[in-house]
Amino acid sequence: MYQATDRDNETTMSIEDQRFIQIMESNIHKNQTGHWEMPLPLRSNDIHVPDNRDQASTRLKNLLHSFKRNPMEQDYFNFMAKLFECGHAVPIPIEATPPKETGKIWYLPHFGVYHPRKPNKIQVVFDSSAEFKGTSLNKELLSGPDMHNGLQGNTGQIQKKCQQMFHNFHVHPPHRDPLRFLWFADNVKEKDIIVYQMVVHLFGNMSSPAVATFGLRKTAEEGEKEFGQDAKDFVVEDFYVDDGLTSHDTAEGTVSH
Repeated sequence: MYQATDRDNETTMSIEDQRFIQIMESNIHKNQTGHWEMPLPLRSNDIHVPDNRDQASTRLKNLLHSFKRNPMEQDYFNFMAKLFECGHAVPIPIEATPPKETGKIWYLPHFGVYHPRKPNKIQVVFDSSAEFKGTSLNKELLSGPDMHNGLQGNTGQIQKKCQQMFHNFHVHPPHRDPLRFLWFADNVKEKDIIVYQMVVHLFGNMSSPAVATFGLRKTAEEGEKEFGQDAKDFVVEDFYVDDGLTSHDTAEGTVSH
């Protein structure tokens, strides 16, 4: 006879989600800069993708053409400047490029969007869903389990933004070849277009929310000894991707968080 239990509403983790967790737990570590470094959670260890550089080049030409009718050019270059200044993307020397026949390299097209409530704030999005010959970077990635906490009952809660959440988590160097893109040398329009490579998990990858949440919870576990269990529980239970969501019955309780 079936009997209801407290576990009936729990979601069973899929085989793919179990693989995602195994990849993260086996490979997460701190790099020399003190950042958590994690691999791309690839569906297959032996990734083999077609050479889509021509596609990325065409998309870039279309983007530059759009600058003539859409006054976003300066904002776009400013965004890229910050990306490079923070070390989130780096140029790739020609001699460091493996033969394209290896199937390990992928070029990400990119485009700009503005925040609906902040018309002067542009976000450059790397198009990980752009398909070429039947595949895309996102098709090669595991999305990971839904580790976000439910938002029911969060009306009136205070949101605490963590800036550039995904960019706080670095990608293992061997996994950066699928994160290449084309842009101007030294971020100067008059110079040649060269190859860059992302160093961090990026906005656009379907895996990034789960990767960032995993890294955030790892940080909470590491910091429990110094900051206490309440701080750890706050991160584990009250964070939704890059928002800290919490509420208290008193102002004092809210401020303490």
